[in-house]
Amino acid sequence: MQIGRSQIRELAVLAIYSSLIDPQLDPKACFNHLIANVNELEEKFQYKEINEEDFDQLKAKGLPFHSTSSVQTPKSRFDQVKKVSEDEEVTPPAYFVELIEGVRQHQETIDQQLNNHITGKWSVKRLESINLAILRVAAYEILYGNQEKIPAVVAIDEAVELAKRYSDEKSRRFINGVLSALLVQ
Repeated sequence: MQIGRSQIRELAVLAIYSSLIDPQLDPKACFNHLIANVNELEEKFQYKEINEEDFDQLKAKGLPFHSTSSVQTPKSRFDQVKKVSEDEEVTPPAYFVELIEGVRQHQETIDQQLNNHITGKWSVKRLESINLAILRVAAYEILYGNQEKIPAVVAIDEAVELAKRYSDEKSRRFINGVLSALLVQ
């Protein structure tokens, strides 16, 4: 199966997020479910083109827009994933297993490090589950990952991209700040 590290990371975040909801969930079964339903996953987070009238209405509301000379249809992030059925067993990529097992094995240390860099009255216990999953995967990559293969700044950038996709602007900035502080330590 041809699948890139960004996609593997995204699937690992979704599996960790799912395990926060159901701690008994088997990561391999979760991976199989995600791969079998990759089309639905892509549809949920796909941007849709708007017509000129809708665009003018949004501009009238004062929303900031940047003009571009050409509009491209976004390519599916999972184009190269072989479509499978729920009944097929797919072996998760080694990096997916590494991320899942690494976060599980080092979760206490990761959470402590994250808490050290979360300011105010927040802590990992108060974070939204998806944001916590994103932070844990990125923190694992920063603290325990192979920096030659995936530099820490790449882990932060990927986490910010996932926050853009699965969370809101405030969370994106929060995740960037916490991980940047973790990197500086």
